[in-house]
Amino acid sequence: MLVPQHRLIARRIVLVVTTWAAVASLGLTVLWAATRNDRTTSVPAQNEVTLTNGASPLLQARATTVAQAQEAVSFRIPVPDTSTASRSTLTRTWVNRGLRQVALIFSGGKLTITMWPVTYKNPLLYFRTFIAESHAKAAIKYLHGRPVLVISPHTDRYHSNPAWVEYVRNGIDINVYSHSYGTATLLADIKSME
Repeated sequence: MLVPQHRLIARRIVLVVTTWAAVASLGLTVLWAATRNDRTTSVPAQNEVTLTNGASPLLQARATTVAQAQEAVSFRIPVPDTSTASRSTLTRTWVNRGLRQVALIFSGGKLTITMWPVTYKNPLLYFRTFIAESHAKAAIKYLHGRPVLVISPHTDRYHSNPAWVEYVRNGIDINVYSHSYGTATLLADIKSME
């Protein structure tokens, strides 16, 4: 049985895999696993990673608007304002009301933002633990004094992970990831959300 911290890592893996499958538009099952060490591997269930183009990166989510999603989850949903992600490039909004999760898809799937109430107490400690346990190249940067986890693309053991940026803003865990853009672009997107 996974401990809560590893459930979060497993959920992040599911989000990465499902986004990759949607962007690739191949309709293939993609398995991407992060390992805690060389002896233990956590692989998501097949039904959690099989998607076709246009499917939600969240489990049991429904398509909606940003305003309706904000009402459903009872927290402010920040939307970037850059050339890569803005209200004008927003393709679809997804919400899982029960888990208070939101996904924003931009430019037909080139960039995805997911968010939900934070489930860990210390973001810096959580990010350091993730870096220590992950095979992907990752670093911690800071935005207005808050730690930001920055994961370089194609650096996991399968060279399949997207560029990924995660940080906590006003009690909300915000994840921005893309197979089309690098981490510098993602950092610019989160800065515009401030």
